[in-house]
Amino acid sequence: VNVFLRSLVQVIGVLIFMFLSSWQLSLIAFVSVPVITILSKWYGEFVRKLSKLMQKKLADGNSVSEAAMGSMATVRAFDAAESELKEFQKCMQEYLGLNVRSSVAYFAYCTAVVAQPNLVTAVVLFYGGLLVRNGDMTSGDLVSFLLYLQSLSDAFGSIGYIFSSLTSAVGAADKVFELLNRKPKLKKPA
Repeated sequence: VNVFLRSLVQVIGVLIFMFLSSWQLSLIAFVSVPVITILSKWYGEFVRKLSKLMQKKLADGNSVSEAAMGSMATVRAFDAAESELKEFQKCMQEYLGLNVRSSVAYFAYCTAVVAQPNLVTAVVLFYGGLLVRNGDMTSGDLVSFLLYLQSLSDAFGSIGYIFSSLTSAVGAADKVFELLNRKPKLKKPA
């Protein structure tokens, strides 16, 4: 929460300085904000659902192993160790597949979140160079604006990392609250 609030205050302060420095370059820099916002929303929903499913598959695997360990004498008596192992491996393979999907989604999200600010910086540098060449802006103002833009990108990067961690944690916590709030199937005896 501390890093999130610090980054949020940094974003607000830097935005003010950016608009005071050059409103044209600020508008160009804001092209990335809606894209990153939409991407973060999609990624958050995806990871939340995936985390919930991963928790379920892990719980299924734990249930299989717990049942086998708890009734080891019965498993040995019926020579069912192989079938119990296959059932456990099936659950863990499904969990591993979901974990790989989560990793690929995280890689794509981080790649987009890191690449887009760099692309925006290149466009701002190009357009700022045109403004300097036309005499609408000094080279010192352009350098200042680029430093503000870098500070803004760092703050958004911190916010993106925190957002990713929080959505993963919320997905896992959803399962806990689902279990806490479920209705019992058995009724109390009268």
